Amino acid sequence: MLNHRRWLVSVLVMGVCAASASPSLTSLATEDEIPSRIAFISDRDGNREIYIMNADGTNQQRLTHTSRDEINPAWSPSGQRLAFSFHNGRDWDVAIMNADGTGTSPLVTETGNDIECAWSPSGRLIALSSWQGGDLDICSVDVSTGLLTNITLNGGVIDEFPSWSPDGAQLAFTTYRSGDWEIYRMNSDGTDVTRLTDSPGDDFWCTWSPAGTDIAFVSSRDGNMEIYVMAPDGTNVLRLTNSSGMDYMPCWSPDGRQIAFASARSGSTDIYVMNADGSNVTRLTTNPADEGYPAWSP
Repeated sequence: MLNHRRWLVSVLVMGVCAASASPSLTSLATEDEIPSRIAFISDRDGNREIYIMNADGTNQQRLTHTSRDEINPAWSPSGQRLAFSFHNGRDWDVAIMNADGTGTSPLVTETGNDIECAWSPSGRLIALSSWQGGDLDICSVDVSTGLLTNITLNGGVIDEFPSWSPDGAQLAFTTYRSGDWEIYRMNSDGTDVTRLTDSPGDDFWCTWSPAGTDIAFVSSRDGNMEIYVMAPDGTNVLRLTNSSGMDYMPCWSPDGRQIAFASARSGSTDIYVMNADGSNVTRLTTNPADEGYPAWSP
């Protein structure tokens, strides 16, 4: 069984900062007819691979079949492709594949860790955390050209976990620039950086709601990693989860009415879903292996 901290990859400690044989999921229906799905990571077959399931936990299918670790799936706005990070034996790179696991191609392969992908609403850019000149910065990469642009340019300080606002004009992200882990917001070009959280615990792993009215995030301000929401200006903070195990990696359903997340409340790390107000918590995966990095399709 994996140690739960392994799933965080770069949270709080930056130590390291075959196509599927199943029928094509996208060929079975038009894009408008494709049901809501959740991509996630599991080590049930030995190493961390990307899987997909229906939003109710049924029809779990493995998408990647490699001997390397793959993490952090991120859906394209069309729901036709997934970006993800993979370990090349030295550090982390970024690749893109079709939603059925076929057509994998590398996107970012420069030296250093490139992790925590977030596809822009326009589909043109992918924001990510990239190791640049001795620190982790928020960068964007042009999907068509592979051109990488450093957005935060904050030398010597770790910036990570980018999340786009629904209109693509802003990015929320986690940073250590204040001496602890806090959440900030900035314009997509890196200007107008604004601090959103200021708690004695660590605040990180933020994700913008589809309507743009809330940001879900993880905080240890009450002694344990729990999921909270706040307004985009940092006000109206509300705690959603309350368990003895870690609750983290939140992601919104496309209609904003639910949040999927990873939790260690049952011993192993599994994927759960709850209403956006924290009610009706439902476990989706029950495999004795560890699952994490849920990503809800558009």
